Amino acid sequence: DAETHYNVSDILARLAAASASKPAASDPAQFSLSNIRVTNARIDFDDRPKGAKHQVTEINIALPFISNLPTHLKEFVQPTFSAMINGTPLKLSGETMPFENSLRTHLALDLDALEVRRYVEYSPTPLPLTVDAGTLDAHLAVRFTQAAGKQPSVDIAGTLALRDLKVSAPNEGGRAQLGRVEAHIASFDPFTGALHLASLSLERAGALEDRWRVSAAEAKDIRLEAAKKEVSIESLSSRDGEFALKRLSDGSLELPFQHAGKAPSDRGSPWTLALGKLALAGYRATIADASVTPTVTHRLAITQLEAGDISTKAGATGRLSGAFSLGKSGALKLDGTFTLDPLALDAAIDARRIDLVPLRPYAAYFATVGLKSANASAKGNFSVHGEGNAMRISYAGSADIASLASVDGSNGEDLLNWELLRMTGAEFRWSRTEPLNVTVAEMAVRKAYSRLIVTPEGKLNVQQLKLATPGEATAPAAPPRPAEEPSGRNIRIDRITFADSRLNFTDHYIRPNYTADVGELHGTVTNLSSQPDSRGTVDLVGSYDQISPVTIAGTINPLRSDLFLDIAAKAKDIELPKLSAYSQRYAGYGITQGKLTLDVHYQVENGTMQGRNNIFLDQLVFGDRVESPEATKLPVLFAVNLLKNSKGEINVELPITGSLQDPKFDLGGLITQVVANLFQKAITSPFSLLTAALGGGGGGEGKGKGASPADDLAFVEFEPGRETLSPAALKKLDT
Repeated sequence: DAETHYNVSDILARLAAASASKPAASDPAQFSLSNIRVTNARIDFDDRPKGAKHQVTEINIALPFISNLPTHLKEFVQPTFSAMINGTPLKLSGETMPFENSLRTHLALDLDALEVRRYVEYSPTPLPLTVDAGTLDAHLAVRFTQAAGKQPSVDIAGTLALRDLKVSAPNEGGRAQLGRVEAHIASFDPFTGALHLASLSLERAGALEDRWRVSAAEAKDIRLEAAKKEVSIESLSSRDGEFALKRLSDGSLELPFQHAGKAPSDRGSPWTLALGKLALAGYRATIADASVTPTVTHRLAITQLEAGDISTKAGATGRLSGAFSLGKSGALKLDGTFTLDPLALDAAIDARRIDLVPLRPYAAYFATVGLKSANASAKGNFSVHGEGNAMRISYAGSADIASLASVDGSNGEDLLNWELLRMTGAEFRWSRTEPLNVTVAEMAVRKAYSRLIVTPEGKLNVQQLKLATPGEATAPAAPPRPAEEPSGRNIRIDRITFADSRLNFTDHYIRPNYTADVGELHGTVTNLSSQPDSRGTVDLVGSYDQISPVTIAGTINPLRSDLFLDIAAKAKDIELPKLSAYSQRYAGYGITQGKLTLDVHYQVENGTMQGRNNIFLDQLVFGDRVESPEATKLPVLFAVNLLKNSKGEINVELPITGSLQDPKFDLGGLITQVVANLFQKAITSPFSLLTAALGGGGGGEGKGKGASPADDLAFVEFEPGRETLSPAALKKLDT
């Protein structure tokens, strides 16, 4: 009738007071009773504070014999008890020596289908979950002894089974259900906390509307030593499971009942766990990650996973092997060893066709680049050692990236594609305290395709692939790098081979637009290194618009902090009418005929560029005048005709120099200026220009090395007083 008061509380209090007022008897009364029975008794319990009523009916008690006579102390008393508790049958039987010093007792308890929900509310401590349904079966044997001067000993054995259990955490909206969990207790001593389970099995478990589901799981030979904080399990096997995780925008994981209750903190020594063998099969996991934009969903299937000798003890080494499926077509196999304390993994991996598109949102760099397709494969040895700032990651083996297709997100145009990039003899080492180390013996690129576009604003598309700033990053901002983390890197690529590759160029700045291809590109780039004094060798050949041969050769070092290159390129017999859009815009005339041969050489070192452009034009013929506000005001036709030799050829060399550190550096502007200067010189000093073009002197800016005034085509000399020319002067006139 109250939280701690019953209708018999006053009676019990009076009895206790009366007993306390009586002097203790020096010797207890001796008795011997036989054949005590209570049949079909009943107890009604009306719990008014909780609004519940309980009935214990069909109570039957049998006590064949009980005696405290000295001659009977070593004889077992064998009581039996049976009843219906709210309709659930309970049976107790056993034997005991209640008056012998050891109090030796053996008890058997049988309970079937007890409704757990009706009794959990009597728990002395609040439970974090609400039990909505479930039944308990118990078939236990209890052995109790207490030797003189020693702690009592209790041993419990038997089976416990929970069926059709349903729990919830209403405030969190969590629900979970369990078809059956059964424990076979080999031995349990509640005084010492020693537990030995022969087996623990689970069937049909689910949570979060079955987004978390386990069909079956079984653990065998479980031993727990509370005093030593040790748990050991001989084997754990499970099959046909499914988990659907959700990572929220703040980076936290949505877990069942994650806020239902907190475990008490244990500031003492940690527990240790040892698992002899783990076997999982048929598991699937789905992770929806809302911490990146757009939300990404990852899918992982554990086809088979086996691990052994798992232990949290320091230095303990375990083994594992497994086969996994990732996404729609990815597959991963691994076989190796690991330790949990300190963290270490050494495994041989075989990864195939891992889809990289779902991983794109995690890369904040080049936020405007979209990835349409790409899959990665790798076969080699992978290792992870240490945690936090002490973590070290390494890989050695081969790796492929196939079917790469990327686009410029600002306009949807293709950017960089390839059929296959294969790396062999690859090594990778990373840690927070050492420079990044990457070595590749051979890198083969097949059917690469690169798209270069000049935008209507006159900018190259690759110039606009800016790195994401913190405000633009699509992935969570990385934590600040520790001060001791190095920024250096050691990268070496011994050989890159290109086969059947292609470079496509489109200019939207020019009207009409201009497009050209360098296809059938193949060759090698060797000895690339981030070391400042290293030089990589380039040797590439291709075809311009499938007609004109192109060669590119020289040395480069693009991996060092400041760019170095010494590259020469040649293109032969390019059809000039295809370049008519440029000549219309800048020269004011279209091109109707002619071929172009280019021989260029560019050097970049210490931030300064020096270029040599040898241009050979054959049979260049302009068309009609076209009005263009950007066209030069110089007399182009006159200048070009002055540049032509008697065969209709123009052969000029245009040097270009500039500083890459100059914010106003513009290669196109430099070229335009140089060409304009060439035209102006052709007009103002035509003979001097021709002299230089033909290897003579020419004087002034056109004066060649070792030239003499006698080679200058700007004039001829007469002997004083004579009108006839010398043979040398006649030759100059012929020239």
